[in-house]
Amino acid sequence: MTMLFIILFSAGITIADEFIPLQNDTLNYTHVLFHWPQISSDITYTITINNLNNSNQWSTKTSQNTFILEEFLDWGFSYEWQVCYKSIYGDNCFEQQYFTINKLPDYFPNQIDLIYIDEDKYSQGINLIALNDIYSTITVDKNGEPVWFFDLENFEDNSFYAFELLPNGNIVGNSEIPSPSGYGYEINLDGDVVFKTDSYGHHHEFIKSSKNTYFGMRNDAIYEQNHCDDPINEYVYWEGDNFIEYDLDGNIIWEWSTLDYLNHSDFNPSFCDGTNPNVIDWTHANSVIFDQNTNSVYLSLRNISRIINVDYDSGDINWQIGQEEFMNDTSNVSIDFTFSGQHSLRLLENGHILLFDNHSYLNPENSKCVEFSFDTDENEFSLEWEYVLPDNMFSHFRGECERMENGNTVISTGNDGQLLEVTNSMNVVWDLELKNAGELLNIIRNERIPSLYPLEFNVFFNHYENSQLFSVFNNIELTISNLGWISDWFFIEIYDYNELIILDSIFVEKNSSNIDEIFIGDSNDDGKSYRIYIYPSLAPENVKNYTVEVTNHDIPNDAIKIYSIFPNPFNNEVKIQYSLPKSSDLTIEVYNILGQKIDTLFNSFKRLGMYTIKWKANNHPSGIYFVNLVTNEYSQSKKLMFIK
Repeated sequence: MTMLFIILFSAGITIADEFIPLQNDTLNYTHVLFHWPQISSDITYTITINNLNNSNQWSTKTSQNTFILEEFLDWGFSYEWQVCYKSIYGDNCFEQQYFTINKLPDYFPNQIDLIYIDEDKYSQGINLIALNDIYSTITVDKNGEPVWFFDLENFEDNSFYAFELLPNGNIVGNSEIPSPSGYGYEINLDGDVVFKTDSYGHHHEFIKSSKNTYFGMRNDAIYEQNHCDDPINEYVYWEGDNFIEYDLDGNIIWEWSTLDYLNHSDFNPSFCDGTNPNVIDWTHANSVIFDQNTNSVYLSLRNISRIINVDYDSGDINWQIGQEEFMNDTSNVSIDFTFSGQHSLRLLENGHILLFDNHSYLNPENSKCVEFSFDTDENEFSLEWEYVLPDNMFSHFRGECERMENGNTVISTGNDGQLLEVTNSMNVVWDLELKNAGELLNIIRNERIPSLYPLEFNVFFNHYENSQLFSVFNNIELTISNLGWISDWFFIEIYDYNELIILDSIFVEKNSSNIDEIFIGDSNDDGKSYRIYIYPSLAPENVKNYTVEVTNHDIPNDAIKIYSIFPNPFNNEVKIQYSLPKSSDLTIEVYNILGQKIDTLFNSFKRLGMYTIKWKANNHPSGIYFVNLVTNEYSQSKKLMFIK
């Protein structure tokens, strides 16, 4: 007899068994993730959503217990949702769940107009937009329809400008309180604070690096002799910037100040007559990037039109480029383009730099997107691509360029209130205009994101029935479905009490699934408990955990056994669950009623164990089919009924 282990899920022990949205939750977004407990592996779920304010209803069927809905839901309505399920073990429904979507706040822009779109060339996604005029951040789709808003009413700083949606689904940005700079934050979609810097003074950009640390910038001034010609005050606060890196606990682990490394006599005379005669806004930083490949930090200083690359370990300047009239200590570089008052550096996958060149202190005043490459061995910086905005879209302050996966570039025009998408050949494929009360809005930042859920995933335990997870010789099988738009490695940790006994990993492409089979040991102990943790490498904090209990059960070891075919009849895809008593070569084939082979589902070596395989019959006519499993010693067939 072959030993079959049954792994029992302890009740109420896993975050994956929660209902999402939580009961009576209130949301600030209309693209919503739904999740409910897994009942069985051979199952069809029907999720039904009712609008409680009218008679509208939405429903769909799915075989997984997680679903993202990006339609039907609207602002200011309450909803009831319920999941019913049908399996070979019976039919039933979970109890009803309820949630509400907030009304749009009064400060939400009341005029967002789609000027033009080429549907075929638009880079699919939604737009995360930080707006200066409303002190907040919103998300809209390609047509300008609202998707998410940041709720200022429940936020202590009364302002939040988002810069980036992280793989974990959270957002990093900074506030502007106390004005004109505030705190650095990481928040979740509901506005809950995950991280906040201890001190204020952060401005323009706050990011999370590939090292899982935070980078930001704060004003940094020294009281010294005024370097300006014919100064009003002989001594002033000469204000530079201090770039800071924080660990996850908020400790400062790296700093770099323009006051320490740059020549104070390199300044832009346009800022000698500021609104405060006691302060000279010298450098005015607006971008910071950490590059793990070169272990360096890229910095952008607007007021002196300077881009700098700094060695992370030593703090030494590797190179710097900018307007020559503001660089008395110009390094010997070759550069075939100009820029001025730039914003929003981005490091591209090809190693190039993309920036928004405001061209504020050069003639003619024409803002543009600039992509350049650099050969540090030869000190050569070369223009690779540029897109010059029309004269009426000149932006003295702010602006951004973002490269899409399809090669297009999304452009924020800053104080002109427009978002554009252009192809590499300079053709406009999308134009969105944002106004409030008839006035164009000032766009601080924009990020095009495919959805609100970058690395949302679901764990589906195969061979799971009636609260039991079956396994032959401690081989458990699970399916990880990546519902997000980032491909990643998923790690599986299995603990026997507090001892890590298994560390496994599986790569799952974006918007796809992958099956992992894990051998958890030779123990035959009844009642033995394990803890299982599953998380993506790029968002380890998004861990799902399970506690399982193992008891023994015997099955015959003298034949292949097909345990279930579900659903049967089926109208698209069918799951076939079977056990293999010995490691062997295995062939799984599908035959029609005439005995003709029409599909081969598997033909290779397979270890003993219990497995699930799927067959999609889309390209075949309705009718009766047979699935045939054959090894060197055993065979078994079962009938399938396909109904289109």
